[in-house]
Amino acid sequence: MACLLLLALAGCEKPVLSADPAAGTNASGGRPVPTLGPDDAIRSAADTAGPAPRPVSAGQMKRSIDADGKVALQVNFDTDKATLQPDADPLVEQIASLLRRDPALRLSIEGHTDAHGEASRNRALSRQRAETVRAALIVKGIDARRLRAQGFGADRPVIGNESVEAHARNQRIELVRLD
Repeated sequence: MACLLLLALAGCEKPVLSADPAAGTNASGGRPVPTLGPDDAIRSAADTAGPAPRPVSAGQMKRSIDADGKVALQVNFDTDKATLQPDADPLVEQIASLLRRDPALRLSIEGHTDAHGEASRNRALSRQRAETVRAALIVKGIDARRLRAQGFGADRPVIGNESVEAHARNQRIELVRLD
């Protein structure tokens, strides 16, 4: 983690932010996952697929966290890696904005995967992805003491894993308020 901060402070244009040990070897080949939209900060399992929603704002995240204690977000990572895709940066910036606007807010960043693959690998990958988001927020100036990262793998799905859309929705990062 200190290396990430040093890279950012050393003037690198954009450090590779990843808790995945294999991140530097092949960062291409990721698949796009739609970001959570303004009308569905936390979707219920009964929701159906539709057009790709617009990115969620810091204000929308705040309303969801205030109402439900959490917000679920689709953050784009490279396939089977914990490397953030470039199009994930605006969402990470919105998370940082949320935290800047509310200096008392502390969050657990919780990674989740779908049910494909080994359970132990999914738990490790979800933890690495949560750590990657945490590291990206620290690089953006958020105090590390306000952030905790956890990975749950496929243990807490929001919807059954019977369809491609269900798999995409279960692959998420949740921001959960720490009280």
